[in-house]
Amino acid sequence: MLLYAQGLLAIQFLEFFYGIATATEIAYYSYIYSVVDLGMYQKVTSYCRSATLVGFTVGSVLGQILVSVAGWSLFSLNVISLTCVSVAFAVAWFLPMPQKSLFFHHIPSTCQRVNGIKVQNGGIVTDTPNSGAISIHCNLCLQSSSSSASASP
Repeated sequence: MLLYAQGLLAIQFLEFFYGIATATEIAYYSYIYSVVDLGMYQKVTSYCRSATLVGFTVGSVLGQILVSVAGWSLFSLNVISLTCVSVAFAVAWFLPMPQKSLFFHHIPSTCQRVNGIKVQNGGIVTDTPNSGAISIHCNLCLQSSSSSASASP
C-alpha cells in the first residue's frame, strides 16, 4: 500500500497498522504456548516457525510469479493480502479460550522432567556440585523465594 500512499500522514497511518499487525504475532505465540503442554514447547516452536517461514516463502514466490509471468497488478496482490489477513482475523475470534495463563494466577508446581531436564515453573533446575543445594534459574521462582525470605522475621 505504500505505493499508493501520498504524504507523510498516509505513510504514518500505514506504518501504525503495520506495527499492530506485527505485534499480533506475539499474541498468537502467547496463545499457542498457553494451550500447549510444557513438554511440547520445543516441537510447537519448530512447527510454528517452520509454518511462518514456509508461508513467507510461498507468498513471496507466488507474488513474484503472478506479477512477472501472469502480469497481475500490485493492487490485485494487495487485495489478496487483505483478504488473507481478514480471514485470519475472523478465525482468531473462534479459537477456544485457553484454560491456563502463562503470566497470571500461576500456581507453583513441583519439579518435573522435560526431555531429560528438570523444570520447575518454566525454569531449569540444576544441582550445584559443591553444596548439593538446588539452584533454580527462573525469575518467577527467584522473585517468590526472595520475597518470602524478606517477609520472614
